[in-house]
Amino acid sequence: MMLQRSKKKKSLHYAVQTCDLPLLKELLPYQQPDEKDKLGISAIQWAQWLNRQECLELLGIHNHYTLRLKDKETGNIQTLDTFQCQKQLHFMPSTQLVFPSAKHIFKMIKGLKRLHHLHWLEDQCHWQGVLYKDQLNKNLSEKIYIQHINKTVGFGVIAAQNFQPGDLIGEYTGEVRHLSMFSSLIDTTYTMEYPVPSWPGIRWVTNAGYFGDFTRFINHSHKPNAKIAVAYDGLLLRLLIVAQETINPNTEITYNYGSYYWKKRKQIFYTLQQ
Repeated sequence: MMLQRSKKKKSLHYAVQTCDLPLLKELLPYQQPDEKDKLGISAIQWAQWLNRQECLELLGIHNHYTLRLKDKETGNIQTLDTFQCQKQLHFMPSTQLVFPSAKHIFKMIKGLKRLHHLHWLEDQCHWQGVLYKDQLNKNLSEKIYIQHINKTVGFGVIAAQNFQPGDLIGEYTGEVRHLSMFSSLIDTTYTMEYPVPSWPGIRWVTNAGYFGDFTRFINHSHKPNAKIAVAYDGLLLRLLIVAQETINPNTEITYNYGSYYWKKRKQIFYTLQQ
């Protein structure tokens, strides 16, 4: 009995945050991985947000991500697993947001809760958080496939089924971090602004350069068939890709990147040949 009490002095959440694998193994017989801490976060969620793969394995969570890649010439579709996505498409699949440290997560959640209490978050963020709640954190890649468009834009995302206006296509995931306007150390090709207040000259961004989902391959268009919707799930803001018109199967999915993205880039115009 004394042994069991000593194990409960520290939690699974702490073991995951510090990546203390021996402690995690010791605590597992006494605590539930889905039990939430004071912030409302489970040990599993901490491990996913911090990309603690070894912790996830000990907690019984395995990555079964798949993504379909269509050969434009032959029409053949290949199903890629996590390793093949890394090798062929050069990214690490993640259906969750990823943070550099637990400190970043604490800071983000507490800041958003404060904005929520001050009623600074738009009502639409709350509404969309409720509307898409059951679909978040799921692998939605079976609804689409990836196809190489051309040498200029590279890959694009093609609808594999019909989407109606308001349907959730996917979530823009990646590493959430600070980005200074003076920094040249990071490739911003796959960054999207994470819409929270920050200091002048510094922005929060979601960087899908390495971690990310299939949404990182969605191309820009001035006449897009999808749009970005911001949802608040009670802890974090989620950047969702939502259909804004009917999208038929075998149609490329696009959204408008916004004027800020093109400040230092040359805009590309092209038509997908069906």
